[in-house]
Order: sequence, then C-alpha cells, then structure tokens
Amino acid sequence: MIKLKITFYKISKCGYYRGGQQPPVIGDLALIMDELDTFSTNSQGLVNTCTYGVGEDGDALRTFCFSFKKNDTHGDYLLTTWNEVPTVEGKIPSVDENQQVGDEDVKLTDVGEHQIPGHPAYFWIIPERNVYATIVPEGKMVNGNQNFVKYMNGFMANFVSFILPGEETGHSRTTVGYQLDDDTEIALFPAFRSGLWKNPAIIDKIVCKCSSIRKIIRKTTLDAAEADEENTLKALAKTISLDSYEPVKNLGYHVKYEIDLTPTDEELGSIIDGWNMHHDSKTQWDNVGFELQGESGKVYWLDSSLARDDMEIPVEEFKPGFLSGASLLEKLTEDREYLFGLMK
Repeated sequence: MIKLKITFYKISKCGYYRGGQQPPVIGDLALIMDELDTFSTNSQGLVNTCTYGVGEDGDALRTFCFSFKKNDTHGDYLLTTWNEVPTVEGKIPSVDENQQVGDEDVKLTDVGEHQIPGHPAYFWIIPERNVYATIVPEGKMVNGNQNFVKYMNGFMANFVSFILPGEETGHSRTTVGYQLDDDTEIALFPAFRSGLWKNPAIIDKIVCKCSSIRKIIRKTTLDAAEADEENTLKALAKTISLDSYEPVKNLGYHVKYEIDLTPTDEELGSIIDGWNMHHDSKTQWDNVGFELQGESGKVYWLDSSLARDDMEIPVEEFKPGFLSGASLLEKLTEDREYLFGLMK
C-alpha cells in the first residue's frame, strides 16, 4: 500500500479561442487528450516530448511526457511527466548530512551520457468532468502542476495535428493558426488554464465569522534564492540572536507564524484572494488558518476548502519510489465514485 495525496483542479480553459471570448472555437479536454496521445505515441523518444523552449539563459527546466495511459471504459488518462532538475556542469550536487555548518563542501555526482536527471509527477485527467487531479506519493512535496500547465500550453500551441505552420527559421517555425476543417477560423489563440477545486461553503463560513477571528496563522515556504525571501529568513534568524545566519541557496525553508488580529472584511478578502492566487505554485505546506473567539485550539484552514484527500492505494512500483502509470490509473478508476465525491 502506498499513501497518496490526491488534489483536484478544475479546468477553466482548454481550447482555441477568438480573442478572450468563450467558448472555444476549437477543442475541449477530450480532443486535446487524444492529440497528446497521438503525439506521445509518435514522438520517437522521450527527449522529443518537451513542448516548450528553455531559452538561452537556461532558467527554465524541461518537462517531458514519461508515460501516458488511457482507460478505455471511462476515457480517463494518467499522464506521468518527467521534470528535469538542475545540474552543475553536468553533475548533480549534494551535501553530507553530517558535515558541519560552514564546511562549504559539496559532492558532485556524474550524470550519464544522454541521461536526464529529474523526478516524476502524476496527473489523473478526466475529460468527462473537465478536471484533473495531481497525485503525490507520501514524502514528496512538489506536485508538478506548474510545469504541467506550462507543458499543456506549449503542446497546444505547437504540436497539435491541426496546426497551420508558417515559415521555418533555423530551429523554430512560425504558426499561421489552427484549422480542423474549411469552415473553422484560423486566427485563434490556444489556452490551458486551471485552478484548485474549492468548496465555497467553507470559505463563506470564514467570511461570515470575520468579526470573530482572533488569530491568523500562516504557513509558507521561503526560498533563499529569492532576495526578498532570503532577507526575511535573515530577519527571522536575528529574532533568536543568529545575527550572522546565512540561508543555503536553492533550499525551501518551512516557516510558520501567528498574528493576533481581527481583520476587517476588506483585509480578510485580500488574505483569501492572495492565497487563492499563489497557492498553486507553493508546496502542500502552504496554508492560512484562522482561530475564532470561543473556539480556542480549533483552526479553520483555507486548504480545507479544497477537493483533496489522503489515501492508501495498492499501486505497483516499477522501481522503488516510482509508480506504474497503468497500475495507478487502474486503482484510481476503482475508487472513481468516492474520489468524485470530494468535488462537492
């Protein structure tokens, strides 16, 4: 049995649009999944499945289609992406957990020729409901959703079968538009957008009790590679007399703090809007909670509004820590009705 965290996302856009107008002129989730199935089958190698450019600065890391399985009964899909991780001159850096702070020693491990270091992410895609779910094994913090959305937008823009290509320039090509038949408009704009599925009743309860809030609790992850967040970490360290503390770059630091505050309606609305806007790109640690007067010790967390659950599932692994896409799809399908019940 493997413990998994399952989180549902609602798709707000998936198709080819005339300006910003709804509905799309071409496309729905079922069509795009069929296109991705064909693309992955004909790719002639995983390295050919990245759908977006990384640019000369190399800041963006690639995402690949590792596995793509379909349940023919329901039309669901299980997409496994492979998410590239950074290297240093072709080597993977690591540190000894027992070394002393200040030793400044890093071990570099060679990456084999034609090997792509990275980690998998799992997505259960359900065209019938126009939703998908991220599947995160216990102990893993990142769900890969940000890369998935980028991957889908790149695929829809550049790799569908009904693209009308323009002139090729070097290794790139322009796109004239998209056309399924002679009657379909050409000047269309592809878009894939999604957001966490939320139960509005839970948010409404917090909003209605705004005047009773006595404490706000924030859990977030700070990245020392970001200047503002590094300064915040240093400022927090100074409060416990660590005046010379230097956070390690490229590590995420879990931070939890509490504020005794009764917000105004406007302030509470801003807090909820900010969490809604930024939560997708954060780890599962990210959350905001509220304690109410007369309910000491009980916290109303914003993420309790999400369609999310932890489950133990007897899914097969093809190697320790790596889930079989076919087995995962089979087991999710068996629990389909229960999992759909999370989306109230």
